[in-house]
Amino acid sequence: MKQRWTLWLAMLLLVFVSVGTVFAEPLVLKLGHTMPPTHPANEAALEIAKEVEARTNGAIQIQVYPAAQLGGAKDLIEATIRGTQHMAFDGPGVVSQFFPKVSVLDMPFLFDSYDQFLKVHNSSYGEELRQELLEKRNLRILDVCYYGSRQLTTSKKPVRTMDDLKGLKLRVPEVQESLESFRALGAAPTPVSFGEVYFALQTGVVDGQENPLTTIYTYKFYEVQKYLTLSNHQIATLFLMINDKVWQSLTPDQQQIIIEASAKALERYDVKIFEDEERLVNVLKGEGLEVIELDPEVRNQFKEAVRSIYSKFDRKWGADTVQKIEAVLAQ
Repeated sequence: MKQRWTLWLAMLLLVFVSVGTVFAEPLVLKLGHTMPPTHPANEAALEIAKEVEARTNGAIQIQVYPAAQLGGAKDLIEATIRGTQHMAFDGPGVVSQFFPKVSVLDMPFLFDSYDQFLKVHNSSYGEELRQELLEKRNLRILDVCYYGSRQLTTSKKPVRTMDDLKGLKLRVPEVQESLESFRALGAAPTPVSFGEVYFALQTGVVDGQENPLTTIYTYKFYEVQKYLTLSNHQIATLFLMINDKVWQSLTPDQQQIIIEASAKALERYDVKIFEDEERLVNVLKGEGLEVIELDPEVRNQFKEAVRSIYSKFDRKWGADTVQKIEAVLAQ
């Protein structure tokens, strides 16, 4: 009798375990960003979501919300910090509104290439910066990818020298580093929300703007601009981020799956962006833009003019921050 009772309990337990396994609710993680559905970054996010769901057998589902469906860039980062949204995809400039010193990574003319950015990101200084962000804002950077080199477009005249920038009404993001940098170059930087840039260019509220080639093409700025100057003045990047409390709730295996899926998708994304940048120069020429290759000596003049204002941000970044970055780059 005792044996039959024990067997019955074992069978009942097996049923409960099986039912629990079959009907367990998946963990749904919301990932929000501001880029359009057609942007390669959104494609990468969807690829990450697909692989994570497959490798966790549906236990983790990442729902991707592009095109600011969950709010503007600042709102998305704030929601991820609070945990009302779980993941976000955006750059240092937006993150700096909650952790100011990370804005140094978006400083114009600080890096000449994405490889230089990665060298700093992967250094002990980069780790120190990420750890401080984690401790102060509960925001964990899972990976980084290349958004593109920012270039200038203008409507009234081409930009070939610093003199050509004088008084130019140039749309820039409302980020102090960008505003100060273009003032140092003699332009009249004008903050305009991203969603209004096309209209501002079309109506002459501003004379030009600066963005990576993929953005210039995706948002059809070539329709309301005449000139493209390949200034490569800023190496723009994106962070894939997650709320750390959410991260800590995952098992080590689940964390590893997300890390591996992200690395795989973002590596492919980087390759695509570099290919697109090469291809889009000719595409934009075909759309009617006159393309100007900035003379290296002129670019160095731009770089020196901007470098002269770095000290204005010592209190924000830390007095020795630029020196730390340059030391890494010199290795």
